Amino acid sequence: MDHFGADMASQPNGFGPRWALCIQPVLGLLLGLVWVSITPRPPAIRIAGFWYAETDQGFGAETDAWFGVLGASAGLLVGLFLWAVANRPKPLRRLAWWLLGAFGGSGLIWLTGLVVTGSLGLATPPDGETVPVVPLTITSPGVLLAWPALAMTTCALLGALRALFRKP
Repeated sequence: MDHFGADMASQPNGFGPRWALCIQPVLGLLLGLVWVSITPRPPAIRIAGFWYAETDQGFGAETDAWFGVLGASAGLLVGLFLWAVANRPKPLRRLAWWLLGAFGGSGLIWLTGLVVTGSLGLATPPDGETVPVVPLTITSPGVLLAWPALAMTTCALLGALRALFRKP
């Protein structure tokens, strides 16, 4: 019997490294596309024939906020899933793989936003002139930790509550 009270021989050995390293990056790519579609980018302005991005209007904070919301949402979902399968064999090894996948998924949100908006090249504003598109990026690297941190925190807190309310 493991520390959760389940018979290890009767538990399937699923949801390990393959799931952690396949599902979370796919989720990261999808959330990266969502991040690109919902995050406003700063407008480009023309001064003396050169294009400049207007970045002092809080666009960096809004970009980071949306990234944090998407990463935290993914972290909450992954944390709930991990808690649900935590009574399987080798829970620490399983959690380590899922944590690695969470870091990868979070990085892929950022990379997807950077690559997709960077490859757009030029946009056409209402006046008909083409202007460069400002690539979407984050200004605070700490938001990359939202997904892995919330996934592990959710799993740990729910595991503690499970242990606290377990009947002897």
